[in-house]
Amino acid sequence: MRLIGAGKKWQDSCMNLAQKYRFGLFAQFCSVLLLWCAFSPLVAMPLYERILFFPDKSDPAVIFKSFGGDLTGACQSVKTVRFSNHGADLSGYFFRLNDAAPVALVSHGNGGNLGHRARLASALLKSGYSVFLYDYQGYGLSSGTASIKGVVSDAVAAYDYLIGEEHIPTSHIVGYGESLGTGVTSELSRQRPLRGIVLQSGFPSLTWAAHDRLWFTWMYPTSWFDDLDCLKAVSGEHAPLMIIHGTKDQAFATRYAHLLYNKASGDKTLCIIKGMTHNLDDSANSEFLAALGRFAREL
Repeated sequence: MRLIGAGKKWQDSCMNLAQKYRFGLFAQFCSVLLLWCAFSPLVAMPLYERILFFPDKSDPAVIFKSFGGDLTGACQSVKTVRFSNHGADLSGYFFRLNDAAPVALVSHGNGGNLGHRARLASALLKSGYSVFLYDYQGYGLSSGTASIKGVVSDAVAAYDYLIGEEHIPTSHIVGYGESLGTGVTSELSRQRPLRGIVLQSGFPSLTWAAHDRLWFTWMYPTSWFDDLDCLKAVSGEHAPLMIIHGTKDQAFATRYAHLLYNKASGDKTLCIIKGMTHNLDDSANSEFLAALGRFAREL
């Protein structure tokens, strides 16, 4: 009888242990599922956008002076502009080199504001371009809040301002994208005609870059993400394209530039600049200026 009782207790213990084990696995599964849902782009896109955008709401004019000084002597005219996009009030600077120069419509990176692009504006002016700098919603003096879809819409609004208010012909507008702005410019090129496209310090697509940095994003279908897809833009029909990347880019590896160039169709140029970082640190970088000037002359 004792043997039978001991066997019964052992059986009950095993059953209790099995139930606890099954419950533990179920609890773990539920926890993982909850986390998967919580970080899904369908739910957490506002969180991803907060991680992506780092706007500086300071006055760009103050920052511009500290980064690049006064550029009024380098061009025919300087104009502070305001234009709207679906209720948002956007700000920008238009540096007019001369009436014949191509106009570089600059979509900047995800940090700072247009004031931090003084060195870039100076380099473009030296290379033979007029320059139109603008801030996305939520940056600088622009109202609203930045979003992935919104920055593309802002670029389209900036383009339409140049056409409608400044009367710049489409044959004069060169889309210039810097960092995140390479994705913005690429998307713009699919919606509006451009004379040329320059992608500096960019990536194949925003989703691609996210996969490289946030491993868990591979768990979701690509179609769930709002994307800025450079690959899609350059692999189809496009305006003459120049891809610029620095060997010391600390944000995006030069393999991104090679990948974009290899996948791009049509008229394309790859310029890998030795020693250049992610952002333009020197507006007098001779190799950078030579590449930009050559591209402007060949358009």
